[in-house]
Amino acid sequence: MSDDGFEFFRRWLISKGRAVYQRVLAAPDDLADIIARDTVSALGYEEFAYVAGEVWTSRTNQSLDTFHERAGTTFRTDDPSGEPFEQNPEYLAARYPKLWRRFSDNPLE
Repeated sequence: MSDDGFEFFRRWLISKGRAVYQRVLAAPDDLADIIARDTVSALGYEEFAYVAGEVWTSRTNQSLDTFHERAGTTFRTDDPSGEPFEQNPEYLAARYPKLWRRFSDNPLE
């Protein structure tokens, strides 16, 4: 997965709300139960990062730059922390059995 693809996936996951986010954080394999059965494309939500700024600018009539200055934010994200994992079939099948059963033959594109 590309860096952008992973970032957009994280935005999608956060957009699902606290309960889903915490469930997947605690048990990543449960993602297989959460993703709609008819899902055929990659899970991403790039636009989610822009919602707060757009709402703020529409309500205040101030620039997006002013929003970021006041909030102390940018659209830059840090790399994820933690240990990289192996991307081989045996490891993935053992570590994430539900996800592997569901997507190994038809990964989301």
